[in-house]
Amino acid sequence: MNKFACGVSLAGRGLALYSALILIFLPLGCDRRSHLKVGTLRGVDALPLSLALHKPIFMENDLVVETVYFENPSDLRTAVMSGTVDAAITDLVGALLLNDRQEQVKIVRVALRASSRRPMFAVMTGSHHPITSVHGLEGVRIAISDEACDRYAADRLLSEAGVGQWIETEVPSAQAALEMLQKGGVAAALLSEPHISEALGFGARVVLDDTSLLLGQTVVVFSQRVVDEKPAVIRRFLRAYEQSVRELNVRPQSYRSLLLELVRTPSEVGATLAIPLLPFPGEVPTESDVQSINSWLVARKILRQPVPYRKAVNGGFLWDPYQFKPAACCGW
Repeated sequence: MNKFACGVSLAGRGLALYSALILIFLPLGCDRRSHLKVGTLRGVDALPLSLALHKPIFMENDLVVETVYFENPSDLRTAVMSGTVDAAITDLVGALLLNDRQEQVKIVRVALRASSRRPMFAVMTGSHHPITSVHGLEGVRIAISDEACDRYAADRLLSEAGVGQWIETEVPSAQAALEMLQKGGVAAALLSEPHISEALGFGARVVLDDTSLLLGQTVVVFSQRVVDEKPAVIRRFLRAYEQSVRELNVRPQSYRSLLLELVRTPSEVGATLAIPLLPFPGEVPTESDVQSINSWLVARKILRQPVPYRKAVNGGFLWDPYQFKPAACCGW
């Protein structure tokens, strides 16, 4: 064999070995995608998650996100505490409860909040009872879910409206409260969407809502483990979340079918259910929001002591709105 042939042979072997090493290590070294499990209920506030998976905005941000749906807030909180999910969309009251004994989660963004145009909670009365004003709620039976979030909202709404006494009928869920109201088993019920729209459909009336107090608020939380170990992943998640929220705010009616699939409400309700204007740019709850809930939870001995704001909320992951860029997959 001449020197030239030997050189080619050695070069060929080297190239083959190099190519083999690339094939072995490429999937591990170049796959930048991070995996997250996010727990949520089937509410309107989970729509940005659905859209980010549908478009797919998460993939554009090098994320593989699995959404895990729960039937009630208690099961969702259990999943967060056990580490079954990395993040969650939950009510602000529930987020504070998660941090009762230790720092389990950090609130990194508001998902949805009540506005002057769209309530998140309403005390409603059925056609069986001739209640037409707030004063008519004095001393009547009101169905309220046993979830702390609903009890807090009912207490604040009724007290602030000047209702001095009412009979709280505790039920296991907002759906159960809706059913009791429809059957005439109670004079009134505390409801949230989509149950408010369902109740309006069978002739119920809104007597009191939180469009003035702005009580309702759901938030995005991440486990403390992810906050400590993967801050860059949270930033990428919130970038995708911002892009999804912006797309929904600009073209809400384009995603009504996605809403119907998510919320699973009766078709006649889903056809008219409003897609709310979601908070954009991202924000976190205020200190007064947290303080109000803390005071209520401690007074009712649900919390042993207030959860300090800085232990519950971390606004450092929010994106500067001037750095915002729409998702390429949305066609902007």
